[in-house]
Amino acid sequence: MTPVLTVKDMAVRRGGRCILQVDRFTVQHQEVVALIGPNGAGKSTLLTILACLAPPDQGDLFFGDKKVTRKNALAVRRRLAVVFQEPLLLDSTVLENAALGLKLRGQKQGADKKA
Repeated sequence: MTPVLTVKDMAVRRGGRCILQVDRFTVQHQEVVALIGPNGAGKSTLLTILACLAPPDQGDLFFGDKKVTRKNALAVRRRLAVVFQEPLLLDSTVLENAALGLKLRGQKQGADKKA
């Protein structure tokens, strides 16, 4: 069975040094995974890459059998959801906060109804 998520030979470098290296990481359908580690271990960096918010300096990321590339990263990212530990919420209604993503993408008309 094809994993829903696969990371192969990934590396992230900052300031000339490798801050994250993942030889292979897979997640199967309905598998629950917890990322734990001390501050600076690369948990947030890995999640940023898995959410397609930034590319790795090296390696490959697959969702199912589809490789994430610079060309398709936006389409992949639009199918994902990220909830940050400290979310940014506007001093507004829940509906207006939920519609914000659509409005930022230029879908102002009917964004509240779609959300």
